[in-house]
Amino acid sequence: MYCKECGAEIENGKFCSECGTSINSTKKKEGSEKKTTKKLKVWESVALLILLPLALYWILGILFAVAGLIIAVIYILYNDHQSKGG
Repeated sequence: MYCKECGAEIENGKFCSECGTSINSTKKKEGSEKKTTKKLKVWESVALLILLPLALYWILGILFAVAGLIIAVIYILYNDHQSKGG
């Protein structure tokens, strides 16, 4: 194990032999970092589950709107061409 404060290797004891930092506080810091990382992963998953469908809905909505406009323009041009005797 290595000291969180100075990076020195800790073999035995309750304190770092280089800087005097308590090993128990080092262990607590490691545990709290793991909990924070797990919480972040949960929030990232929730955000993806909410934002990904919304983004897909938005993109598909734009695509269908554009497709509808293209079909409308083709229909108008075709009818205009037919009415002119073409």
